[in-house]
Amino acid sequence: MAEVTSPSQPLEQFVLLAKSARGAAAAELVRQALDAPGVYVFAELLDMPHIKDLESHAEYGSLYQLLQLFACGVHQDYLRRRQELPQLSDMQRLKLRHLTIVTMSTQTKRIPYADLMKELDLDNTRELEDVIITAIYSDVIRGKLDQLGGQLQVEYAAGRDVRPEAVPRVIATLQAWCQTCDTVMQCIDRQVQTANGEREARARHRAAIEAKVQTIRESLSAKDQDDPMSSDSKETVSTSDRSKKAKTRAAKAGTSKLWKS
Repeated sequence: MAEVTSPSQPLEQFVLLAKSARGAAAAELVRQALDAPGVYVFAELLDMPHIKDLESHAEYGSLYQLLQLFACGVHQDYLRRRQELPQLSDMQRLKLRHLTIVTMSTQTKRIPYADLMKELDLDNTRELEDVIITAIYSDVIRGKLDQLGGQLQVEYAAGRDVRPEAVPRVIATLQAWCQTCDTVMQCIDRQVQTANGEREARARHRAAIEAKVQTIRESLSAKDQDDPMSSDSKETVSTSDRSKKAKTRAAKAGTSKLWKS
């Protein structure tokens, strides 16, 4: 069996090899996957038929259980069962501690050093910070060491495999999330309809105002056209009155001359 040694090899490479590996070869493949840097999820490997066969194998059954622990468990789980599980290599222990930090970060984003040292079975802060730093460099978590506050501030944590018994809870959570999304979408649709209705109402109101303005303009324009005719009539009447007055004055003047004569 070809040995997988490159740190950059993803889990898919192990899954492909597991299609043909059996017995001792499959067990060795599991050990390599547990040791491989960058491999932190194992569900696909656990589902491979030849890997599942290890569960009932007299010699490799405990190795299969260890693989299950890496998929869903934490460091304290191993400590409680270490008498029945294979001994961890240094790389495996470090990886399991990384995975434990990931699990703890799902409960709180500010993890006290004291809690971390207890869960990771470490004796001093220096060792703890070394483990945290390697986890950050492995991109398992992203965060900051708050040495003054004695805590790890987690900004991001990689996902882990889901325990089979947790699947119903995950499904329920996703269903609740989908229902919330539907409710939000309905609310948005109502708001959009309301906004469209208000926009149409404003458009109708504006059109009505513009129509009134146009009517007033037409009325004023028609009045302006009628006014010059009225002025001409007034001027004609005024001229006629002046002419009559002039004739009257002339007649009076003629009569006055006759009396003087």
